[in-house]
Amino acid sequence: MSSKVIGYLVLVVFLFASCSPKKQQTKAQKQDSIKTVEFKYDTTLYHAGNYVLAPSRQFLKKYKENKDSATALVLYPQILEKFGPEKSLVEYYDTVLAVKNEFLIPLPDGQPAHKGDFVVTWWQSGTAMQRAYIVKAKDSLHPYARYIDFDWFGEDGYDTLIERLNRNTFRVISKPLDPGSSIAVKKGSLYNFYKVINSFGDSIVALDWSGKLAFFKRDSVLPNAVHKQLDIGEQVWIPVFGIYTRGLVKNVDNGMADVVINFLGDAVVRRIPVLDVRKKLP
Repeated sequence: MSSKVIGYLVLVVFLFASCSPKKQQTKAQKQDSIKTVEFKYDTTLYHAGNYVLAPSRQFLKKYKENKDSATALVLYPQILEKFGPEKSLVEYYDTVLAVKNEFLIPLPDGQPAHKGDFVVTWWQSGTAMQRAYIVKAKDSLHPYARYIDFDWFGEDGYDTLIERLNRNTFRVISKPLDPGSSIAVKKGSLYNFYKVINSFGDSIVALDWSGKLAFFKRDSVLPNAVHKQLDIGEQVWIPVFGIYTRGLVKNVDNGMADVVINFLGDAVVRRIPVLDVRKKLP
């Protein structure tokens, strides 16, 4: 073996030995730390001073005490003080509390809404979270909306539930799994209805028909399309007391669908937000 080749092999051995385990470990730790600090949420939506829909103080106390996923969750408008990667600081009138981001719906600053859009907001003559359908939007930052979560099974009073939304108090539901959209989850031979509160990474936070909290993996849910063409006489699936049930479309108007179902042997009409109607189930 020539002296040149021997010299080359010695150099290779020396360079390999100089790469100490400590340096290799540091590189691995650096990669792990990068993964750790990645935010789970779209941080562009969280701005100090903006509205967020947040749980009540009573909910936060109960959830902290027992971590009960069956706890009912109602969201109310509050002001975001500071965003954090896992928890954010939220103003609650006379105090500031740290709230898990999974329970917050941030409302963006200056987002427009147009006629035919669905939005998540709150009942602006009242308090709690509502979804709404935009019926008029000459001023897209200050549109008129019909609330669609009041008395799902009622027949009257919907004309009185139209209000003009204040600027920066709503968020457009633009795609499946957005806050305010709907999902179906199989339980046994049935499919149950849930309303999405948040989705991040592989996790979905949702409410059942009675407002109770639930958590799902993304691959275990069937997202509902936000906008869909519904034809008179078409067979669809709608949630009745939280269970998806077959029915025939009778009418569609301003974000609501009147659907005829067979309920306890009688043909009855249920008025359901179009967001919650499914055209198909597996």
